[in-house]
Amino acid sequence: LTAPPNDQDEKEIEVQGHYITYVSLRFPPGSMGLLKVAIYYGIKKIFPSDEDQWFQGDDEVIAWQEWYELPESPCKLRIVAINDDDTYEHSVLVRIATISYEADLARRIAKSLISMLRRLLGVIE
Repeated sequence: LTAPPNDQDEKEIEVQGHYITYVSLRFPPGSMGLLKVAIYYGIKKIFPSDEDQWFQGDDEVIAWQEWYELPESPCKLRIVAINDDDTYEHSVLVRIATISYEADLARRIAKSLISMLRRLLGVIE
């Protein structure tokens, strides 16, 4: 997503799955913190969740593990970038990973089975 000087840009994306499990924002060098980015579901800002906060950076990646239940699948999200630089355009690369209910259920069952086997075999976790 690239925002022109002193302007904003937004992009609507559609994600599959039922939970967001990972979010990453890559700010290339040069924006000097002048590019503000947020992720919305409809009019609700979900990342960052505080209405007054934005992600900002310069030559860095802001990334975290997440567990956010999506209200529908597929789900449309909106990425908004506001460029406060009056001379140059700036970009951000956003990555979002999701998982479905079914894949999460399989993961939880496997984790429970491993835990039960360890207890049966006397292995301390």
